[in-house]
Amino acid sequence: EAFGGGGGGGELVVVRTAAMVGTEDRLFNTIKYLIKGFPGAVPLVDGGAARLQPVSVQDVAAAYRELLLKAKPAPDAPPSACYTLAGPAALSMRELVQLVGATLREEASTVFVPYLAAKAAALAREAATRAVPLPLFPASPLLTVDAVELSQVDLLRDPRDGTLGFEHLGIAPRPIEGMELEHVRASRLGGYGMGANASDPTPFEL
Repeated sequence: EAFGGGGGGGELVVVRTAAMVGTEDRLFNTIKYLIKGFPGAVPLVDGGAARLQPVSVQDVAAAYRELLLKAKPAPDAPPSACYTLAGPAALSMRELVQLVGATLREEASTVFVPYLAAKAAALAREAATRAVPLPLFPASPLLTVDAVELSQVDLLRDPRDGTLGFEHLGIAPRPIEGMELEHVRASRLGGYGMGANASDPTPFEL
């Protein structure tokens, strides 16, 4: 009401996206560093049960293109609209760790970290950082109070919330499981091309 009904003649379009996957993304790159830093034992709050709907940054870019090229992307899209752009599949954080591990060809087992223990560790780290404002306590995107709290919530698109999606733009978002994760594969043990041939050694033989 504050922006859409002012009579200025312009349209207001709000776009919300799920966690995006692409070069230099925060989601898969963070998981990649966790697998490298905690080989065979990636710590996840409550075992990584929370689910997300990661979306390709290329699909989001295509959606923005449609929104910019068309004043009214679909017949059922109102002049002022809110879009929620999410991937087609809901995957748990544990499944995402396994997906990245498979791309890296590295062991990606997870360790169950209770919510209360994770929150206590995050609070202690933030308190120590405030007390000693020096880079003595390595930052981790998953070891912040906000990240721990988000681990208790499924970050999924709710089709009942009235927002529009890719389907209203004529776009079918690609499944993350079938994507070539080039930015992850570049860190593969043995090199980018390792594993392309059946005769290549397994990670445990390198």
